[in-house]
Amino acid sequence: LNFVHIPKTGGSSLERCLAVFCASNRLPCLHTFHHSRVPGSHSLAGQRTSAANNLEQLRARNQSARDALEIVFGHQESGIRGLLSRPVQNVAVLREPIERWVSDLAYVQRHTPVGAQPAESACR
Repeated sequence: LNFVHIPKTGGSSLERCLAVFCASNRLPCLHTFHHSRVPGSHSLAGQRTSAANNLEQLRARNQSARDALEIVFGHQESGIRGLLSRPVQNVAVLREPIERWVSDLAYVQRHTPVGAQPAESACR
């Protein structure tokens, strides 16, 4: 299962559930790098993150280690199908576009210091 987290769609809640599910069932899972976390902070699974904690980490594994993964989840680029030799089921949570935009705008306003310019990517 490949869960692609699309920002502002409720995916963080699902990521937390997947992290707990993987840990409690001792499943081999990979939580890819969350683009908004600062390298060195803690991921949802309590692991320290780094800039290399994304699909590069998956690419660095041998084929049998890749194929052993049951769930990959997080903010990652496309192309996971080419890294696994077995079928991959992709899943994403979608949200009504206007509600998603309003939520994204509110997030930027909450996390932008007064007088500062929001990040360019937030204005797209």
